[in-house]
Amino acid sequence: MAYGRSVRRDIARRNMRRRDFLKVSGGVAGAAMLGGCA
Repeated sequence: MAYGRSVRRDIARRNMRRRDFLKVSGGVAGAAMLGGCA
């Protein structure tokens, strides 16, 4: 259980970084990548 929680925290951190990157890049290609991953 603890491992799963740590993974979720890591994913959340990555998502926040991606959101900041999307704001800078415009979000078109990034949004498509997020949709593909999801």
